[in-house]
Amino acid sequence: MLRRRSPVPPLGALCALVVGTAVGCQDPITVSQQERTDSYQQVPTDQIDILFVVDDSASMINEQEQLAEGFRDFIGAIEVTETDFHLGVIRIDFEYSDPSRGVLVGDPPYLTRADEYVQLFSERVKVGTEGSGREKGLEAAWFATSPQTTSAGGPNEGFLRAGAELLILIVSDEDDCSDGGRFGEGFDRLDCYRREQDLVPVETWIERLRATKSSRDLLTVAAIVGPEDPAGLCSEETLPGERYIRAAELTGGLSFSICEPDWSGFLETLGVEAVKLTETFPLSCGARPDSLVVEVDDAEVEDDAWTYDADTRSVTFEEGAVPARGSSVVFRYEIEPGTCVSTEG
Repeated sequence: MLRRRSPVPPLGALCALVVGTAVGCQDPITVSQQERTDSYQQVPTDQIDILFVVDDSASMINEQEQLAEGFRDFIGAIEVTETDFHLGVIRIDFEYSDPSRGVLVGDPPYLTRADEYVQLFSERVKVGTEGSGREKGLEAAWFATSPQTTSAGGPNEGFLRAGAELLILIVSDEDDCSDGGRFGEGFDRLDCYRREQDLVPVETWIERLRATKSSRDLLTVAAIVGPEDPAGLCSEETLPGERYIRAAELTGGLSFSICEPDWSGFLETLGVEAVKLTETFPLSCGARPDSLVVEVDDAEVEDDAWTYDADTRSVTFEEGAVPARGSSVVFRYEIEPGTCVSTEG
């Protein structure tokens, strides 16, 4: 049940997200009549900050064990590339009266390659089952990475690096209830579903998370949550994690069913995708194929080194032609009429 969904970049966007990796714009997209230029930078950094947001409600003991067991598969790909990582864990509940909300678990608060990170992570991710039933994963993730907690003197000081990629993995068997305080204290957990229209929109939390980075495209959210149709393997306690799945969609991340008995394959794929170079670049509009020109570091790339998919409006580089880390990638083309997506509505 591995799913990947990549949102189509809107007309007004300055950048476009590439699945599983961060891409930053060098220059704004420009339009001259029916011509367009999309500019990117291949993954410029070998740094990644990884935040696990783990549900600590009463039904999650087995899932925490699965996450601990599957961590070896996740971190393996990151180890091979010698990526410089920061690794942190927070609980998903976010009661405003709790001074430990959004605070990284353990001492030191985050793990690096210099630590015994496999053993320590396996201990930290077992966050217990006495948390609130009102899970606020998006709000907790934002608070944990906000200047209030990560700046000098804050409990999560040093975890977040402005120029590093940020991968947030949310694990929960219920949906997000990030209300931003609208519901007050002690509300009925069912209000998370009965009053869904009163929750802070997912898009707002994503924009707040992006604001913590030097480039908005350094953020990826992934989710191990209840599927949209929690039948079959799922228990009656599992509810669809639709808001978390939406967050993954908005950032080009992966989502996976928490009901699956084996998470190792998904976690391994997530680790690989987190640190690999970008191979496929989505265009902001559809291109007339004969007009498309591809440049890497100001040099035009031969047509046989890439392919264009009109259905997904994306260019994929062939093996051996993938742009090097930090290189500039530019696409110039004539717009296929009716293929730009409006930001209105």
